[in-house]
Amino acid sequence: MISFDKVNIQYGDTKVLEHFSMQIGRGEKVALSGPSGSGKSTIINAIMGFVTASAGTIKVNDTPVNPENIRSIRKNISWLPQELSFNIKECRRLAYLPFEFQANHSHKPTEEEMNKMLSEFLLPEGILQRTTDEISGGQKQRLMLASILLLKRPILLLDEPTSALDALSAKAVLDYINKQPELTMVSSSHDTGWTQQVTKVIDLKKSSL
Repeated sequence: MISFDKVNIQYGDTKVLEHFSMQIGRGEKVALSGPSGSGKSTIINAIMGFVTASAGTIKVNDTPVNPENIRSIRKNISWLPQELSFNIKECRRLAYLPFEFQANHSHKPTEEEMNKMLSEFLLPEGILQRTTDEISGGQKQRLMLASILLLKRPILLLDEPTSALDALSAKAVLDYINKQPELTMVSSSHDTGWTQQVTKVIDLKKSSL
């Protein structure tokens, strides 16, 4: 589903990935592990086409990641960055934000579907009637994650998905993701509780897999 073949990526004079290769199969739940600066977020950004490899090839579902293909590739990806900077005050609007885009109108969930997903992630009943100032960072993170999963795209990219979650909430999120056999997930994480429950861990201290 996702492949890196001898990929080099650098920022200025700093080499982040060098001759890096990996293969991720359809339906695998993968965690990228390694110290800060080892390239975890860079790999996710490269899959999204936000950074460019200076050498090597990146493919998503056998399609090379390049400026010509990136729009069609992104239509198959749900992505949640580590930092959420939306200036939105209503939880309901935040939850339904992805469905405001024309390409996602047809995927807009019903109230019942939304509430069922929020319940899966242990979010309180009535959270959609609250403001974002009234909820915690972890609740906001789960709210956005529930929203992008309702897009029902085949690839899920998560950058430090448990950064604001307690152990119980993190387990609820991963339990749900692991029950989706066709969903391919790539996550970056320092959380050993998370990395112990995925199907594959890619250790970025090693040069390739």
